[in-house]
Amino acid sequence: MNAAPLSPYHAARWARDRHVEELENRIRYLRALVFILVAVTAIGVHGAVTLARQSRIVPYIVEVDRLGQTRAIGRVEEVPPPAERHIRRDLARFVEAMRTVTTDPVAQNALIDRSFTFTRGAARSYVDEYFSVPGNSPHAISRHLIRRVNVRTVRRMAGSTNTWEIGWEESEVPLRGGTATVRAWQGTARTAVIPPKDEPELLANEFSIYITDLSWAPIGEGEKIDLRDARGAMDAAADQRLREAWRAERAPRPDSASPTP
Repeated sequence: MNAAPLSPYHAARWARDRHVEELENRIRYLRALVFILVAVTAIGVHGAVTLARQSRIVPYIVEVDRLGQTRAIGRVEEVPPPAERHIRRDLARFVEAMRTVTTDPVAQNALIDRSFTFTRGAARSYVDEYFSVPGNSPHAISRHLIRRVNVRTVRRMAGSTNTWEIGWEESEVPLRGGTATVRAWQGTARTAVIPPKDEPELLANEFSIYITDLSWAPIGEGEKIDLRDARGAMDAAADQRLREAWRAERAPRPDSASPTP
């Protein structure tokens, strides 16, 4: 027995319901696809951020001959910690860069950049605070004097593995002459080895030695030196050397002495 034909109303309703059902299926499919794409994107972003935060510098040792030709290349599987002499050298370089004042603005900017290169954490805040004081600006100081730094001692503090005492002298010479000042300074620095994040950071600090805590202070009032007296002493010493050289030139030489009869 054949089914009765649908009325136009029921046929239209059936077609509408079928169309709505197809749309709902498509929407569910698109929602699932969007969820999968969002999950994959999130995983990819997380992986990229994780890789970016990790050190990707792979050191190699390259051996060359006298002519500069490569003889052997080997990957360093484990980078050894820096030797004590390297830490002493970098601490001395930091103090010289931090405290030196020169009249050359380009050289002064290079020294300031170098001083920031060696600092992290509390030491970076200490350096920022120091340079934020107008009276400590090397460019302002260089308008009336220059400062030379001579590091005397860099030694590890007793009972510590990463805290160092640094002693140095600062000579401040006025540009227009007058009285120079020589003063002793002492500082304390705490160091840490932090792996480089990229090649520029590795080239700027090859041993990855960073100062994480820092303080310094002058010792005493310093010594005043009259530049006119110093210049006179230098002139007298130079004159004495010229006289000695003249006497040595005038003295008879062994090969020109008269033979003994």
